[in-house]
Amino acid sequence: MKIGNKLCCVCDVVMVNSKNIEATKGKIYEIVGLEKDSLIIINNSGDRHWFKFDTYETWFSYRIEKLRQIEQHIENERKS
Repeated sequence: MKIGNKLCCVCDVVMVNSKNIEATKGKIYEIVGLEKDSLIIINNSGDRHWFKFDTYETWFSYRIEKLRQIEQHIENERKS
């Protein structure tokens, strides 16, 4: 895993306190930073959002083939 890699959100990430959706299912997010135990993405609000390495797969898929399928679907929707 490195900065610039992309992750696909597999379920909405909703903040408990505010009910804001920080990441949206089906949307692609780029890793913009790495720390000792976390990766960082830019969330829907344009803010940095940290996810622990041991739990990020609850919300994101790192599988390239899935990522490509979703990107293609999004592109097809834009064209129609």
